[in-house]
Amino acid sequence: MLSGISGSGGTAAQGSAEELTERELDVLRRLARGMSNKEIGADLSIAEKTVKTHISSILAKLGLADRTQAAVYAVKHGYE
Repeated sequence: MLSGISGSGGTAAQGSAEELTERELDVLRRLARGMSNKEIGADLSIAEKTVKTHISSILAKLGLADRTQAAVYAVKHGYE
Protein backbone atom coordinates (compact mmCIF):
# COMPACT_ATOMS: atom_id res chain seq x y z
CA MET A 1 0.00 0.00 0.00
CA LEU A 2 2.73 2.49 0.92
CA SER A 3 5.12 3.08 -1.90
CA GLY A 4 8.45 3.57 -0.19
CA ILE A 5 10.20 6.87 -0.33
CA SER A 6 13.40 4.85 -0.39
CA GLY A 7 12.42 3.47 -3.78
CA SER A 8 13.70 4.85 -7.05
CA GLY A 9 13.70 8.60 -6.70
CA GLY A 10 11.33 8.79 -3.73
CA THR A 11 8.19 8.85 -5.82
CA ALA A 12 5.92 8.60 -2.76
CA ALA A 13 6.13 12.35 -2.27
CA GLN A 14 3.66 14.12 -4.54
CA GLY A 15 4.30 17.68 -3.42
CA SER A 16 7.27 19.93 -3.17
CA ALA A 17 8.89 21.67 -0.22
CA GLU A 18 8.26 24.90 -2.13
CA GLU A 19 4.63 24.57 -1.00
CA LEU A 20 5.66 24.74 2.67
CA THR A 21 5.56 27.91 4.74
CA GLU A 22 8.71 29.14 6.49
CA ARG A 23 7.38 27.83 9.82
CA GLU A 24 6.64 24.43 8.30
CA LEU A 25 10.20 24.34 6.99
CA ASP A 26 11.45 25.21 10.49
CA VAL A 27 9.48 22.27 11.86
CA LEU A 28 10.62 19.96 9.04
CA ARG A 29 14.28 20.78 9.68
CA ARG A 30 13.93 19.95 13.36
CA LEU A 31 11.94 16.83 12.63
CA ALA A 32 14.79 15.68 10.37
CA ARG A 33 17.18 16.12 13.30
CA GLY A 34 15.09 13.65 15.29
CA MET A 35 13.53 16.16 17.65
CA SER A 36 10.25 15.30 19.37
CA ASN A 37 7.16 17.50 19.04
CA LYS A 38 7.80 18.78 22.55
CA GLU A 39 11.43 19.66 21.72
CA ILE A 40 10.42 21.34 18.45
CA GLY A 41 7.78 23.39 20.27
CA ALA A 42 10.25 24.50 22.94
CA ASP A 43 12.89 25.35 20.34
CA LEU A 44 10.47 27.43 18.24
CA SER A 45 8.52 28.85 21.22
CA ILE A 46 5.24 27.37 20.00
CA ALA A 47 2.77 24.94 21.58
CA GLU A 48 3.20 21.21 21.03
CA LYS A 49 -0.30 21.15 19.51
CA THR A 50 0.84 23.76 16.97
CA VAL A 51 3.80 21.55 16.08
CA LYS A 52 1.39 18.66 15.45
CA THR A 53 -0.70 20.91 13.21
CA HIS A 54 2.39 21.93 11.22
CA ILE A 55 3.47 18.30 10.85
CA SER A 56 0.01 17.33 9.59
CA SER A 57 0.19 20.13 7.05
CA ILE A 58 3.69 19.09 5.96
CA LEU A 59 2.56 15.49 5.46
CA ALA A 60 -0.47 16.58 3.44
CA LYS A 61 1.48 19.00 1.24
CA LEU A 62 4.27 16.51 0.54
CA GLY A 63 1.97 13.50 0.15
CA LEU A 64 3.69 11.57 2.93
CA ALA A 65 2.22 9.08 5.39
CA ASP A 66 4.15 9.79 8.60
CA ARG A 67 6.87 11.80 10.32
CA THR A 68 9.50 9.20 9.46
CA GLN A 69 8.85 9.69 5.75
CA ALA A 70 8.97 13.45 6.31
CA ALA A 71 12.35 13.15 8.05
CA VAL A 72 13.71 10.99 5.21
CA TYR A 73 12.37 13.51 2.67
CA ALA A 74 14.03 16.38 4.55
CA VAL A 75 17.40 14.64 4.70
CA LYS A 76 17.26 13.61 1.02
CA HIS A 77 16.46 17.18 -0.02
CA GLY A 78 18.96 18.91 2.26
CA TYR A 79 16.56 20.40 4.81
CA GLU A 80 18.26 18.92 7.86
